[in-house]
Amino acid sequence: MRDSLVPSITCVSPEEEPVVLPHLIHLLQDTVASGASVGFLPPLNAEDAQHYWRTVFQEVAQGTCVLLVARDAGRIVGSVQLASATKPNARHRAEVQKHFVLSSQRRRGIGRALMQVVEQVARDGERTLLVLDTRQGG
Repeated sequence: MRDSLVPSITCVSPEEEPVVLPHLIHLLQDTVASGASVGFLPPLNAEDAQHYWRTVFQEVAQGTCVLLVARDAGRIVGSVQLASATKPNARHRAEVQKHFVLSSQRRRGIGRALMQVVEQVARDGERTLLVLDTRQGG
């Protein structure tokens, strides 16, 4: 049985991009390879995954997205994003996006922990309506 301890979950700053980018590329490739419907087709090459994450880091730097990662023994095992609505009449809304957990780390409570933290981040940012697009049974 796997260790039931949930990894630490932290917000990632734009300055951390060079350090975390290889881990995030691996996480996205693993997620796509395991059949997740996240907007990419397998096999996902490293260049396309890198381009995706660089776009995310631009949004983080602009303050329109929060990137959370779950770390276990120094490696990233999960992530989730919170994209804030920016229109004046929508400042109470945010969208939960790209909720990933490494296939080898599933069933440990990491996904649930990421959701709990992203909900707290939303509350802290006075976002009272969260949207999550998912497929039934996913």
